Amino acid sequence: MNDGIEQAIIEFANGGREPLIRLIIVVALISGLVGCGAFLLRATKIARHSTSGVGMGRIGAGFLFCLFLICLKQMMNAGAHGIGLGDVSFDGISYASTGTFGVGAQVVNSILSILRIVGAYLFYKGVKNLKNSQLEGNTELSASGAIGKGIVQCVCGLLFLFNPEILDKVQASLNIHW
Repeated sequence: MNDGIEQAIIEFANGGREPLIRLIIVVALISGLVGCGAFLLRATKIARHSTSGVGMGRIGAGFLFCLFLICLKQMMNAGAHGIGLGDVSFDGISYASTGTFGVGAQVVNSILSILRIVGAYLFYKGVKNLKNSQLEGNTELSASGAIGKGIVQCVCGLLFLFNPEILDKVQASLNIHW
């Protein structure tokens, strides 16, 4: 590998990790707040203009998913505890040791840190897809597709967020040692 590429990966992982994670969490917060307002406005519109009563199931579910966006990090922690992993940490990863991987250890750790950022983004996109599945105008088929896609993105995001732990568990289950 080119020394310049290695340094670029290491610098991006060390310098870009924290701002990108903060950006994802802030965008999720803003998206959740705007979504809550939109779902509340929709509920009042339906209540004013409906003659047959208000069907609040989709509005309630959409509002709930907006709250999930607002507290995205807590949802990551809850999902991680649900699959037997600990709390989410966005610190740098020190999975590879220089004794095992030599000079490439920093690059391996940086790539795992970048994958953690990708995991946070995937989890955000998954919860956002769950919220968008409850929007007005979705058919049952498109809503179920969005729900399935959102769940898969959330699970994949959690797996990327906990990539060192997942690698350890895969190593232990397949009896691979490196």
